[in-house]
Amino acid sequence: MTRDPWSVRLVDGSVDSEGRVEVFLDDTWGAICDNLWGPEDAEVVCKQLGYVGADLALVASPFPLFWRRIRPVLLDKVQCNGLESNLSTCQHVGVGVKSCHESKYAAATCTTRGSLRLVNGSTPSEGRIEVLSESGEWGTVCDDGWDITDAWVACKELGYPKALEARTNPSPSRSEPPFGQGTGPILLDGVMCIDQKLLRDCRVEKAWGIHDCSHREDAGVVCGDTRIRMVDGKYPDEGRVEVFYGGTWGTICAHEWSIEDAHVFCRQLGHPLGARSIKTVPSDGLPVLLDGLQCNGSEASLFDCPSSGWANNENCDSESAHVAGVVCNVPTVVTELLSGSSSFEGVVRYREDSSSGLICDEDWGNREATVVCRQLGYAEANSSKPVSLGTVKGTIFYRDYQCEGTESQLSECTYVTLNFTECDSDHIAQVTCGPPKDFDIRLDGSEFSEQGRVDVFLDGEWGLLTFRFSFRSVQQVCCRQLGYAGSTRVDDLEEKVFQRGVGNILITGISCSFTEKRIQDCDVDLASDSSWYATPDDAIEVVCHPYESVANHPVRLIDAEGNSNQDFGMVQIFKDNYWGAVCDSRFIYTNNLCRELGHSNTDDSRHLHSYEYDSTKWRYPRVWFEISYCTPYVDKISECYHGPWGNTSGCSDIDSLAFVTCVPYDLATNPTPSMPNYPHSVPDQSSDFEAWEIFLLATAAHMPLTSLALYCCCRLWKSRQQPSSSALNAISAAYVHSTDSVHFDVSLTEAPCPPPPYEPPSPEPGEEPPTYESVALGSVSKDTTNWS
Repeated sequence: MTRDPWSVRLVDGSVDSEGRVEVFLDDTWGAICDNLWGPEDAEVVCKQLGYVGADLALVASPFPLFWRRIRPVLLDKVQCNGLESNLSTCQHVGVGVKSCHESKYAAATCTTRGSLRLVNGSTPSEGRIEVLSESGEWGTVCDDGWDITDAWVACKELGYPKALEARTNPSPSRSEPPFGQGTGPILLDGVMCIDQKLLRDCRVEKAWGIHDCSHREDAGVVCGDTRIRMVDGKYPDEGRVEVFYGGTWGTICAHEWSIEDAHVFCRQLGHPLGARSIKTVPSDGLPVLLDGLQCNGSEASLFDCPSSGWANNENCDSESAHVAGVVCNVPTVVTELLSGSSSFEGVVRYREDSSSGLICDEDWGNREATVVCRQLGYAEANSSKPVSLGTVKGTIFYRDYQCEGTESQLSECTYVTLNFTECDSDHIAQVTCGPPKDFDIRLDGSEFSEQGRVDVFLDGEWGLLTFRFSFRSVQQVCCRQLGYAGSTRVDDLEEKVFQRGVGNILITGISCSFTEKRIQDCDVDLASDSSWYATPDDAIEVVCHPYESVANHPVRLIDAEGNSNQDFGMVQIFKDNYWGAVCDSRFIYTNNLCRELGHSNTDDSRHLHSYEYDSTKWRYPRVWFEISYCTPYVDKISECYHGPWGNTSGCSDIDSLAFVTCVPYDLATNPTPSMPNYPHSVPDQSSDFEAWEIFLLATAAHMPLTSLALYCCCRLWKSRQQPSSSALNAISAAYVHSTDSVHFDVSLTEAPCPPPPYEPPSPEPGEEPPTYESVALGSVSKDTTNWS
């Protein structure tokens, strides 16, 4: 079949009206490169094919490329004005002028039966959804069953990155539809989309054009028109810069990426202070959609800046490893408050570039605190220290800040770098901000830090945050908002353990997904708008665990005399200036514990059974918590799932506590804790009989005298192999003396001040974020400041 030169066609689309554009030149079909490809170009192609126009111009070869479709690139940089009758009259770069990877083939979607448009909206991205009929008449969609899933399909088909709302008329008999009534036919009724690409492909309850609706039920949509985003950053104020064009998300070439470009991008994204810095980041294989940006910094949109044009990447290709990245100036992300009893107080953690640390400033005062709190959105501040710290280690900024108190963020203050290598914990910067803002939270109802009932501040009052099903995701977000690393609770307890709240119920339900940093980022049911019935007994409770930068809960093993060592004994953990035991009579997390104590080889670690120590020698100590579960990957026992601190109703005696050895030992034959031949397999603590003993006892029923004699001899031999309590005490004392360990009386649960030094193993090289260590967090008083 003879083809006219400059014939065009669409290939590999799911319908005839869409696909990759091919043009016929020099007796062959070839592709068009997507450099500068736009709506005007697609309009000419579609009209040349007999359609009334184009819906979309698509770039980055969005249709599957089959082997038979690999074609030479015949045209590049096509530039039509949309009024041409044939592609031949448009400006372009001709055959063979420039190579083009198949990932950059141009495509189009033409207007035909089933095409969509938005009508009567206040912006182009919203309105009544209308569909083109077979006869060329525009009709509407009935809102029966119309939901956000259907809206997503419609918005994507219209060329928008996402859908925000599916609009319906809840009272057709009394009100108008959200975007007015249409006048054409009602073409679709009962639309049920799942993941279709086109609205016309979705299931419908009735055939095309059949309905039982009126135009008072015309459906509408609000599409998301934000065509920029920042992704894959370590922090929420940084990441790769991406733009949406031609039906796809892509990147910006880093070749001429400047701080002026970044200022425009960050302000367009909603950060009025612009950018802090620029950087290059991995491309993640996305197409490069913008190159040669030349912003002056004052533009309202990145798309107002001069550039090389859409998809016209002169300096970067699809294989470019690195593209434009940015760090926006978002003060509330740069400064955080850790480990307070409320979300507006705590230890200041400051980030500079990608390094976070505490601030050591012996002259830290109310002016500096005022700047930090203003940065976080609070009007008032003081430099009080709500968190009691022990020895602090890790990344620390040694600085003498000299703020005026009028600065909007800490980076505007002048400071002098101090030539120190250690910091007294009293000089670590802390603040108490106020008054509280809506959705601030606090912990109450417990005498111990890091845990309690969660209260919420809303509309000028403190009240209860309740939910009948308090999933761990909600607890995790609450702890994160309070400045903790996370929640240690597995699930909600059937019986509440913290003091019952007496305030009004302000939130009756909340649903989080683990990723949110604050409760207002979750789906929240306010009491005033909710039909949920809630009582104070439904109040959410949490047990949090802190970041290592501000608090650490070191562990130790002690013997019956109170001697501390790293190898065997009762497990104790430090918190709020006290050492306390762990309740778990069959402690199985010995690998985790021994790693925390500094042992690189934990193959010989195991639980010590009650028959291996004389429980009469021990005085019952303070017990901190009951452990319930620990994954093999947790590095610290305090981060295992456990009950509330101080709640040990299931621990009744010494034998219910955790005893562990991290090394093999045989106290009967070798007075050292490192003899390698002690058997790893031990009998269950519920029985003193091993398998061979049971066999002899059973045999005794048939051969009484012989078997009984054998059994008695074997028991005598076994008793000589078991460690006696006196031997255990002797070896413990010998070990403590040889390692210069500090002696503690087990009956005195209050630790000396400061607590003994604790040096856990260093993190592996390259671990991020940096590891910080310190002793445990002290008790935090509740509501020390009365904000009016």
